[in-house]
Amino acid sequence: MRLHLPEPFEPLLGTADHLDVVGGVPPWIVPDGWFDTALAAIDAIAADERIGSTLADSATYLPHTSRVLPTVWDAAAWLAGPVPMFAGPHSRFPGEMTARRLRPGKMLDPQTLWRYTGAATAWPTVLLSWAVSDGWDRRVALETQRAVLEVFAGVPQLDERRAALVGVLDGILDDGGDLLELHLTGSMDQVRQHWRNALPDAVYSVLPELGGPVDVVAWAYPSFAALTDLLVQAASREYSAAGFLADSCLAAGVTVPPLLAAAIGAESADAVQREWDARRAGFQAAQSNSATRAFLVRAMQAGEFTLVRHFMALGSVIAGYLPALPDIPATVAPVLNALHYAEDVEELYTVRRGVNPLLAQLRTHVVATTFAGTDAGAGGTGTITSQDGRPLALRDGEEGDGVVVAPEEVEIGEPLQDLEALIGLGPIKEQVVRLQAEARAEILRQRAGMPPSERSRHLLFLGNPGTAKTTVARILARIYAQQGLLSRGHLVEVGRADLIGEYIGQTAPKVRAVVERALGGVLFIDEAYSLVPRDSQRDFGHEAVATLVKLMEDLRQDLVVVAAGYPQEMARFVDANPGLASRFPTSLAFDDYADDDLWAIFRLVATQAGYTLAWGIEQAVRGLVPRVRPKNFGNGRFMRNVFEEATARQAVRIVAMADPSTQDVRTLLPQDVPAIGVVKEVDAPGMYL
Repeated sequence: MRLHLPEPFEPLLGTADHLDVVGGVPPWIVPDGWFDTALAAIDAIAADERIGSTLADSATYLPHTSRVLPTVWDAAAWLAGPVPMFAGPHSRFPGEMTARRLRPGKMLDPQTLWRYTGAATAWPTVLLSWAVSDGWDRRVALETQRAVLEVFAGVPQLDERRAALVGVLDGILDDGGDLLELHLTGSMDQVRQHWRNALPDAVYSVLPELGGPVDVVAWAYPSFAALTDLLVQAASREYSAAGFLADSCLAAGVTVPPLLAAAIGAESADAVQREWDARRAGFQAAQSNSATRAFLVRAMQAGEFTLVRHFMALGSVIAGYLPALPDIPATVAPVLNALHYAEDVEELYTVRRGVNPLLAQLRTHVVATTFAGTDAGAGGTGTITSQDGRPLALRDGEEGDGVVVAPEEVEIGEPLQDLEALIGLGPIKEQVVRLQAEARAEILRQRAGMPPSERSRHLLFLGNPGTAKTTVARILARIYAQQGLLSRGHLVEVGRADLIGEYIGQTAPKVRAVVERALGGVLFIDEAYSLVPRDSQRDFGHEAVATLVKLMEDLRQDLVVVAAGYPQEMARFVDANPGLASRFPTSLAFDDYADDDLWAIFRLVATQAGYTLAWGIEQAVRGLVPRVRPKNFGNGRFMRNVFEEATARQAVRIVAMADPSTQDVRTLLPQDVPAIGVVKEVDAPGMYL
């Protein structure tokens, strides 16, 4: 299965020039000429003759370099975070902003990712401290610091922290009283105490290092612990935040700092100490690194790329600051290899270009294997598998016979997010989340050594057409696959014609063939009640149901069957066979959509098709929705049919125009909406069906 980066992060593996800081902010496409403009602004600031001192004997910068340049480096680095990781073409971003004045050999070597540590607690006041020590105008130092921050305006990765600092400096410069006086005449100890203790809480929430190293750990840990819990669910792997903190201390060769309790609370600090004690004997940083790397790879494979980036960012902060408490870190404990993360992102998300020529031949090769040569063909219910153990499906043929074919891969992605994005369906969403929690709990119980649950996962979906039953079933298949309860997570949708033969002996093989095709995923039987027509005991549907009941039981570990239909008719379906009620212990009731939801569906379908909706069309569409829903009302399907009829009427209108504009072609008008009674219910593929 090929993984896809979330759309905002696609530039990471593209060719566009971009700036990336590992964390929650997507990469920034650098505008043409931005570096030239920024460097020119820096040169202009550095040339200000009011700045009364230069670097005379720096090991990093050329002689007589303005003291502005180290301030620029600090801003470029620490505006990105307390322990930022710059990745991609501008991994050396702080150095790039000061490169013109660096001594030869002082620029970092090109590398996929660089992680920076060592931010002074009061790093935004360093230029002011030079003004104090060298005897030049302190107000100029404050204004210059403010001007340096303005160079980075509009850079998304730096803007939140930059804006907070700009607010602090503007508050000082605009103050006509004690605050400005403190910065113009007070000692640097007094200034640093003010920055450490007297700034607004909102500033420390964005720039925690200004409050000191303990504050940084206190800021980072709660979010890191919550992230870890979420990633444990996604990766289906045991991992703990307390264990990571313990490993950070062990890898740095230190005990758990006593001040950790002040940062994260005594209970959490005690948990870290217990982990430290348990892991101390035989601890190896390389093993810790490998375990974390595998954990994060699993999480990315489960679709949690953004959460993994947050984990890397906060984990770096903790692995840097925790072992050094109460001091400023000079390095990061070797338990979170940033280059490994960069390598894994590239390996997981890069499109593979080479294709073995043999594959084309294999795809056309027909394997001479039918049901007669399998356990299932002998009256059993065994699974047909490939040499690597993957379930295979059957290509339908005469009387259920067929050749074995490998099913297509399914992209699992983030099914819960897709569920939440659906319009309406509040009660259904709650029930699906509960099913997801039950699936997750089942995995945890099995890991704890408990026997597998005997509870059936097969479901009844009850409701009118067009209420998103198929869509939700498809999402549920992906959820169960994500949790490891299904091997593939695909959906196979069938009806009566797919399961029942015309002659004696055809029905059971057809049912087995369909089930084999669905194995590893969800078998969705639409209008399941049609398998057992009223007063038709001689109908082959009863044979189909009997065969299905046995297969549902025999293959329940890797198959979920969802039977869907109208509520009353489905009650008759369940009563048709004594084994059905126990096989379908859970029912989900899909109510008809409300008027607002139906309009939202129409608007979504139209927007996805590229149309613009003119004023008045909402009223016209809402006017087609019956106040009292008739039995078998089509819901989302009805809205899709309204849209199809509207586009057909619009087509007639625009082709009659002499020279329709692009806007004419893209716009649906109220007169395009059909009249009441014109819309016909037509089955068609799509969402909300």
